[in-house]
Amino acid sequence: MTPSVQRTRASGRGETDQQLLLDTVLNNMSQGVLMFDPETRMVFCNQRYIEMYGLSADVVQPGCTLLLTVPAYRWAWSDHDVTLGHHRRYTARALRRRVAAAGFTIRRCTYFHSWLVPLAFLVRKTPLGRLMRGSAEGASFVGPGVNRLLHLVSRAERGVIRILPLPFGLSIMLVAERPTARSRGSGSLR
Repeated sequence: MTPSVQRTRASGRGETDQQLLLDTVLNNMSQGVLMFDPETRMVFCNQRYIEMYGLSADVVQPGCTLLLTVPAYRWAWSDHDVTLGHHRRYTARALRRRVAAAGFTIRRCTYFHSWLVPLAFLVRKTPLGRLMRGSAEGASFVGPGVNRLLHLVSRAERGVIRILPLPFGLSIMLVAERPTARSRGSGSLR
């Protein structure tokens, strides 16, 4: 026990005062803080974290829906990821596991941009990538006609995803729900 905690207990403050002090300190830090219980469910999220990610405070409350879209497959890492500020790529299985461990109930998880996987593999994992002019990032900017075609392909893929999850793709979409405190049998998240 630290000397400050010993002094606090010796001065007669109760657990409520200590909790208020801790909440005050954590909510006035310059760093974003998330705290998890031993079952890896989120039990605290400070105001700075909410501000850093431009979230509504409602997003971290029990019963809210979480929608994630993240890049898929570590093998597909490229300069494009660096430019977009990605820090990692996932598999659907690993993402489901992490989100469930954080206390969410997963409602839907599917890959998308499946039609890009063969092209990404050729450009990122074969000598073909070295033949391209400019950066891989620059290759993703194409003319309006090609963009219209790719939009139609993506739209068709969305129709398929509504019916069944795709087994692969360059991105993953996950929809999850944070159970209410009553249904989880635990206290508040904030």
